[in-house]
Amino acid sequence: MKNILLFLLLSFFCSLSAQKKGEYNNCKIDGYRPIWFDLGQKSEYGSKYSGGLGTYTVKHNPMAIYSPETNKTFFVFGGTINKDERYLLCMIGCYDHATGKVCKPTVVYDKQGVNDPHDNPALLIDKEGYLWVYVAGRGNHRPGFIYKSVKPYDISKFESTGFKDIMAYPQPRLVEGQGHFMFCTRYDGVRRLFYRTSPDGLKWSDYHQIASIISEEENKSGHYQITGQYGNKLVTTFNRHKNGDCDTRTNMYYLQTVDFGKTWTLADGTPVELPIVDKDSPCRVIDAESKGQNLYIKDVNFDEKGNAIVLYLTSYGHLPGPKHGPREWFVAHWTGKEWVQYPITTSTHNYDSGSLYVEGSLWRVIAPTAAGPQYWGTGGEVESWISTNSGKTWKKEHVYTKDSPRNHSYMRRPVNAVDPFYTYWADGNPDCLSISNFYFADSKGNVYRLPYNMKEEWERPEVMNYNSILSPKDIQNNAFLFQKDYIKKIMIKTTNWQLEHPRHKQTNWTNGAFYAGVYAAWETTRSKKIYDAMMAVGNDSTQWQPGKRWFHADDIAISQMYIDLYRQEKRPEMLKATIDALARFQKEPYPTSGKKDIIKWWWCDALFMAPPVLVKLGVVTNDNSYIEYNDKCFKECYELLYNKKERLFARDLDYVIKEDGKGRKEANGKLIFWGRGNGWVMGGLARILKELPSDYPQRNFYERLFKEMAARIVSLQQADGLWRASLLDPESYPGGEVSGSGFLCYALAWGVNNGLLKEELYLTAAKKAWIGLNRCVNEEGRVGWVQPIGADPRKNFSADSWEVYGTGAFLLAGSEIIRLPK
Repeated sequence: MKNILLFLLLSFFCSLSAQKKGEYNNCKIDGYRPIWFDLGQKSEYGSKYSGGLGTYTVKHNPMAIYSPETNKTFFVFGGTINKDERYLLCMIGCYDHATGKVCKPTVVYDKQGVNDPHDNPALLIDKEGYLWVYVAGRGNHRPGFIYKSVKPYDISKFESTGFKDIMAYPQPRLVEGQGHFMFCTRYDGVRRLFYRTSPDGLKWSDYHQIASIISEEENKSGHYQITGQYGNKLVTTFNRHKNGDCDTRTNMYYLQTVDFGKTWTLADGTPVELPIVDKDSPCRVIDAESKGQNLYIKDVNFDEKGNAIVLYLTSYGHLPGPKHGPREWFVAHWTGKEWVQYPITTSTHNYDSGSLYVEGSLWRVIAPTAAGPQYWGTGGEVESWISTNSGKTWKKEHVYTKDSPRNHSYMRRPVNAVDPFYTYWADGNPDCLSISNFYFADSKGNVYRLPYNMKEEWERPEVMNYNSILSPKDIQNNAFLFQKDYIKKIMIKTTNWQLEHPRHKQTNWTNGAFYAGVYAAWETTRSKKIYDAMMAVGNDSTQWQPGKRWFHADDIAISQMYIDLYRQEKRPEMLKATIDALARFQKEPYPTSGKKDIIKWWWCDALFMAPPVLVKLGVVTNDNSYIEYNDKCFKECYELLYNKKERLFARDLDYVIKEDGKGRKEANGKLIFWGRGNGWVMGGLARILKELPSDYPQRNFYERLFKEMAARIVSLQQADGLWRASLLDPESYPGGEVSGSGFLCYALAWGVNNGLLKEELYLTAAKKAWIGLNRCVNEEGRVGWVQPIGADPRKNFSADSWEVYGTGAFLLAGSEIIRLPK
């Protein structure tokens, strides 16, 4: 009893106390923290492979096993201490399908300072339920170890079996009535394939060599193998490395045994002698070498008759980037009579790795086949592909992830996989050291994230909705989005894309909003190209003229850029037409046509279009009459459209509820407050306050309104960091609307930077919005999810919907995000 209490006490101590490195064995870690790794072989398009490699490599197999006896999935992985560490801990976790929770993972073996996930573990469960963890050792200089759980189906404590020997890429299998069978690799010659057998996992045979192919002109061999099991049939598929160089891996070879390694055959049962030494051996399934191709084996599974199916990828070289593409995914299938190969899809990296599932006539591949945020890096976005005709044709089934901050890599298939723990993987930024999170997913496309930090022994994973996925933790996980270099680069990228894709007359209000953002981009980046583009608008296109409708706020919006450029150039002609238009605006009555336009600014968007022009002009000309006239017009609009209870603006009188309660409402019965309209009001307020002197008598009115609206706006932010087209009925509308969200992000960040919004929630909201906005920018720099021109909330936009004002809003947001306090 005392021993049990002492063990529990020590376990508790390990879980909560800071351990010394090298002493983590059998300690619980308070969360799932996959290791990040970079091989260090850099080229123009990044590392050969890098990123979140907690489930690396495909040659560590299996890494997860579903136990029907306990209704739990046990899984091993390469973990680390925290997001800033590259210190490998070989760990095991457990998912309880009955409760839907995971327990804190246990360190099976502390790798004593190794930072390399080539030493990740593999897993085996014996008939009594004991968990065997095979801890790899890369190369012949780092030994491998085998550990066994003290109790069946219990990850709390492990003890060494005494095994300490060369064991790279362990792939253990349990064969009924026979014992443990282990495929492994030795780093001599350079990489040679072996297997070993044991009746009990304790007493092991010598190494039996599988392959060591050395061609005539070569003096070294090299191979990587992926293995599988179907009952008592054990199979290995392997490639060859020309002269031992793994960067030249090519060809595919296949062998099988049904008698625990006593004899080996081809797929058709033809006996073969080991080791395989001839590159033209009859066990060669695919000759990629003659085509100049590299070949990367990803997984092995079996059809309903037990015939092997191999998932693999081909390319034309080992380097990342476009030069050695295309990278094509295939299956090779032994039909019982012959090997056939069929294409599935393509991806962007040689080390994009996934798994093959076979459920009767349904074949499924889950892999990072869509390009990720780090386009040429390891991994990408996760998709599934299915075939119902034995692999002949494939179609995309599910998009598991999208708009992710980091690439996802190495989707692994548990033995006996059961929903929802059907596949699991880690993410990470392959371009730089980053946090890495664990995910698992079911066969239906639902994704769950394991907790990075855990307080309780068992906790429920977070459901990931990739249409709306942002938690406060994501702010720290997306630190790169707040780096100054990144912000400047993305601002230049989006500006350039939009400049190359014009859509409207330069004096149109849409460009007024766009060029407000373009000027902010120039202030932030000092890009000469951006500055010259703005000057060309005035010098060559508009001759510094606003739009023709002197009475309409929309047509004066472009003058915000004119005034800002005047501050740099000091050329009077840059202001003259704007001054003339505003003189007429102040003197002549607005040409009303109905009850809606009874005042000059009768729609709320106008409060972004015209007020900053009047205030800017008043400041640069030292003429307060412009600012005072703005006060008059702004307050007219405020009295007409501002709902003091909701602290939001109606778009116009058509959306103001009458005294008798009649008026337009959303499907949920709430009032209609347009997200974009209120975003533009908040953006306009920030631009007014930026210009107004601190002692201006009416400044308090604008500050009070700004703070009122900010408090309400923050409460309406959605989980993905963005705001919906209709603020009070987000469920009825698609993903976040970027033009409104961009202006709201800009306004909140400006308020934080200038001391008006001091509470932490505003800083958090601005950061969340920036993360959400960046997920709406595609690889080319196009800002999507922008509602087209309109006057009310609509559902007519998607990731492919763009407008110039959406880019303007994004640029304004970036110009303030870069100044946020750290």
